[in-house]
Amino acid sequence: MPRHWVFLIGVLCFVAGIWASPWMYRLALDGADGGRGSDSGSAGPGLIRPAALPGDPLPPPAPLTDLYRRLKPSVVNIATVQVFRGRPRRSWNPFTGRPQVDVPEETRESRGSGLLLDAGGSVLTNHHVTDHAARVFVQLADGSQHPATVVGADEETDIALLRIEGAAGLQPVVLGDSDRVQVGDQVFAIGNPFGLGHSLTTGIVSYKGRALGFRQGPDDFIQTDTAINPGNSGGPLFNMAGEVIGMNTLVQANGQGLAFSIPSNVIARIVEVLEKHGRFSRGYLGVTFGLTRPPGVPAGVPITDVLDDSPAARAGIRPGDVLLRLGGTAVNDADAAARALGLYAVGAPVEIELLRDGKGHVLIASLGDPEELARRPAVSEAVGIRLEPTPDDLQDSLARIGLGGGVVVTEVGRGGRAEGRLQAGDVILRVGDADATTPAAVAQMLDLPGRHAVTLLRGRTFIQQFV
Repeated sequence: MPRHWVFLIGVLCFVAGIWASPWMYRLALDGADGGRGSDSGSAGPGLIRPAALPGDPLPPPAPLTDLYRRLKPSVVNIATVQVFRGRPRRSWNPFTGRPQVDVPEETRESRGSGLLLDAGGSVLTNHHVTDHAARVFVQLADGSQHPATVVGADEETDIALLRIEGAAGLQPVVLGDSDRVQVGDQVFAIGNPFGLGHSLTTGIVSYKGRALGFRQGPDDFIQTDTAINPGNSGGPLFNMAGEVIGMNTLVQANGQGLAFSIPSNVIARIVEVLEKHGRFSRGYLGVTFGLTRPPGVPAGVPITDVLDDSPAARAGIRPGDVLLRLGGTAVNDADAAARALGLYAVGAPVEIELLRDGKGHVLIASLGDPEELARRPAVSEAVGIRLEPTPDDLQDSLARIGLGGGVVVTEVGRGGRAEGRLQAGDVILRVGDADATTPAAVAQMLDLPGRHAVTLLRGRTFIQQFV
């Protein structure tokens, strides 16, 4: 065959291939789908289904997509306005012809997140979001904005309860059981980071029961690697069932993927009291916890001292007892016991399970008011002094110079370590690095073995003595 015929046949085959390829592709798709009109919806083996063509039904939404659509109306944006005094400025008064000092008022706006607790308008957020705010506004998912009032707040747990009026059709969240959360659980957050409302971020639970060591109250956080940014504070952390298991409250500033949420069970306990009283006053038990358990006792916290006429003494707790459970929560160190106690308000009955002489006992203690404890005098036997709270007028004077608390030495015994070093009328401000808060606390610190550096105010002079 002449070469030019071979070349001509090759060109014709190439053109025919280009013309027929769309039809072949369509046939391949029909074969993969079982025909475009088929309802099978399954792809053949080894074939990849192409992008949906116009008119094709959308694929079913992912579970997270459904959850976001359902829960978005339950999450709100918080806006606050803080009013504070600016820097003093000197000016000339044209009416008096004299100079004057003006202290202008300045405003600062901040943003956070929140969640709807009920259909009546209760909103939950962080205390630090609304602290010192002159005005608070809540913006719902539909864009409507409502003024809010602060019903109550607890600084220790960083929880604030707000109320909005006149909003209809509110969709509250469901609080889950944070005790059932496990490390590795998938979670997600919806919030208002940097003012970008209703942003969704996802992650896992990285740690449970994280103690950060900077709170006197409950120090028990859910750690997550979910992206939490400024503005997410007060927003919910959801599990994959759509339940709130925590409220986002802080992040590790110099790290990535280190965010912390308040457990939902802590929230429920605090909110119940805030709704009734507007504040959460923690009760005290009146015991001192030891560090070392007795031999043969594998768990619990040893009790080394019981304050006279305290809730613990009235309940029958004795020195030498080992605390096993507090309110149903197992405790194995002093920090865990303090966290468990921090969830009970003044007057709350607490079930206490303890071990005494190898036998188990269950007692009920009604927690006392710490303010009552602060007003009680105390005696340091080791140092030989009697202590009382500072009078109100003295506290006011100390507050004006930036000092707070303090206890007054009312009596110095003969032959004690304090003789010649302390005097009646001295105001103890610190013992070592710890503030002098109550007579009982100061007496307890001074009764510890060793000598102690005591910072005190004598007349108008600050003195440091070692006793």
